[in-house]
Amino acid sequence: MDTKTNTAELFLDTSATEEIASANVNFSVFPSDAIVMSKTVDRASGFYLSGDPITFTITISNESSNPVNGLFFRDVIDASVIPETGTNYDVTTTSGIITSYDSPVTVSDINIPANGNVVITISGVIA
Repeated sequence: MDTKTNTAELFLDTSATEEIASANVNFSVFPSDAIVMSKTVDRASGFYLSGDPITFTITISNESSNPVNGLFFRDVIDASVIPETGTNYDVTTTSGIITSYDSPVTVSDINIPANGNVVITISGVIA
């Protein structure tokens, strides 16, 4: 993570060379390539028949030495995968709040520790 400082300066007018006040703020720039996401299915062959259960596993990894907080995840489930019962998929997460169990499945407030990961699973049935 790269920490930056931004400074604002106040002068009496445009010709003044001496500031009368200033204010600083520090902010951090997080490298976007430090977040990596993968998605797998529970069968190595990836082959399913109608009526078969299917589970997707999504792993979101933070490859930096700083925690990342407040991420939002969304997964639009293909229409060929339906919930096993009712209208909701079976969804679990190791961090965050599941805000939709229907397609798109959404998880908010995901926090990933430094050099850590979060796992989200979504289960349904092949239509």
